[in-house]
Amino acid sequence: RVGDDTAFLKKNSPSGGGSEAAEQRANADAARPLAERTEAFTGWTLVSAPGGTLRWRFADTRVERSSDGGTTWQVAAIQPPAAIRAGSAAFARVCWLVGQGGLVLRTVDGDTWQRVPFPESADVTAVAATDANRARVTLADGRTFATTDAGRTWTRQ
Repeated sequence: RVGDDTAFLKKNSPSGGGSEAAEQRANADAARPLAERTEAFTGWTLVSAPGGTLRWRFADTRVERSSDGGTTWQVAAIQPPAAIRAGSAAFARVCWLVGQGGLVLRTVDGDTWQRVPFPESADVTAVAATDANRARVTLADGRTFATTDAGRTWTRQ
């Protein structure tokens, strides 16, 4: 798997893997566990689900999904479009995305995105999901909130 991920990151780096710096970044990232990987390259941020070939990537308001380990990508419909800032994939088909203005999105089937109600309108800059129901988010001002019920309620941490 590490070799596959290194090739994917090299292929999708700005220089196609031709620069030594890009190759070093790809090699260093591939050595990290998939579950911990959310890396930026060519303007895209990659979110990989552990133990599978399903991946998502985003750049500003555009989200794409790959079910073949990153060989091909399909546009994922987020309506209305929203500025995405971070993502976390807990399982093969479960992914959480967060962004500007209190945006929290979640998919449990790998395809369909649902807006999750969030009590703040501040920019959300980080997310760590443990499953389809539990996630912790961090706002731009440093505050953190957690949910254990798929976003129906949030508790400040």
